[in-house]
Amino acid sequence: MMKKVMKLVLSVMILALMMPATLVSAKSDVESIQKNGKLVLGTSADFPPFEWIVMKDGKEEIVGVDIELAQKIADELGVELEVRNMGFDTLIQSVKTGRIDIALAGMNQSEERAKQIDFSTPYHKGESYILVAKDNADSVQTVEDLEGLKVGVQKATVQEAYLVDSGVKMDIVSMQKNDTLVEALKTGQLDAVFMDGVTAGEFLRMNEDKITKAPEAVPNEGAGQSAVVDKGNESLLAVVNKVIEEAVANDEIKQSIEKYLDLAAQNN
Repeated sequence: MMKKVMKLVLSVMILALMMPATLVSAKSDVESIQKNGKLVLGTSADFPPFEWIVMKDGKEEIVGVDIELAQKIADELGVELEVRNMGFDTLIQSVKTGRIDIALAGMNQSEERAKQIDFSTPYHKGESYILVAKDNADSVQTVEDLEGLKVGVQKATVQEAYLVDSGVKMDIVSMQKNDTLVEALKTGQLDAVFMDGVTAGEFLRMNEDKITKAPEAVPNEGAGQSAVVDKGNESLLAVVNKVIEEAVANDEIKQSIEKYLDLAAQNN
């Protein structure tokens, strides 16, 4: 009886050891993507003008700068583009496990992230702003003014890391979605929100009667926003870098940002 129990335990342990290898076995190299006929993109669609959801013909559609860039990459590969919307803090793990081939979600490069995945050539470098209710505009001018306040930030972003490392004693509230943060600010659940400058500008435009920004911008750390692929996926990274470098050189990213800022304005 004891031998049977030991054999069962051993079998379970072997299966447990094998499972992670199975989970990461999905390949996202160029050959596999072309064989499957599609590029699976992971994004977090709450970051206008880079990615957000609009209604088109009665159906939800994810649009934005990053989606347009992903389509260029899919076209270069000669495959269809499949877009999956997920929490920003799940994107890196989803790339690592092969659930998605690539992530584009306004993700800034950082040393910590680079330990897990590979970044493409940057395609946009921005800055961050503090958003506050209009009634509190005079009380928050700099990051130091956030001391003792409840400050919202998107989970797993460079903005979150900046606040944690700032040395300013504040109550940091991390949430998955930027639109949820803005709603919490408007309803008084948060004293301030810290987010990317372009996206902050879009939320300001949509809520100009209720929120405003502090005058001091904070430069985003790192090389800038980049696409993300699995560690060591050199074949896909080469294609992604080629597309991004051409788009940057031809000023297509800047034009795309302006295009989707206009679209966001029309939809609100």
